[in-house]
Amino acid sequence: MRSRLKIDRQLVGELVREALASEGEICGFLLGRLEGECFKVCELYKAENVSLTKEVSFDVDPRDVYEAHVYAEKRGLDVVGIYHSHPGPPSPSLTDMKCMEDWPIAWLIISSIDGSMAAYIAKRGSIEELEVQVV
Repeated sequence: MRSRLKIDRQLVGELVREALASEGEICGFLLGRLEGECFKVCELYKAENVSLTKEVSFDVDPRDVYEAHVYAEKRGLDVVGIYHSHPGPPSPSLTDMKCMEDWPIAWLIISSIDGSMAAYIAKRGSIEELEVQVV
């Protein structure tokens, strides 16, 4: 069975609206639980993109990384993924793929052109696309 990312329709709507309205890449964390092969997303934790080239890349403020983990723990959740937008199709860049290997959690990418999205994870030395289940 293929791994999947399960996310609420309202959260998807929020991400798409933000991605379409932003002049740069948006970014943040997906909070929830890992249930077997399913990354179940319960909340979003928005982060600041501190990249100098935020129109075409993202870099999360290190304080946001720490604060997202603290917030998740207080809520009884885990950081199960990272999200960000691309000014093009929702496929991972070479930089994304390298970072996915360093952070082997779900990566959700939203297109800031049309709001389409796809999710990925680094597994066994390769990048695997996750099924995105909107509920």
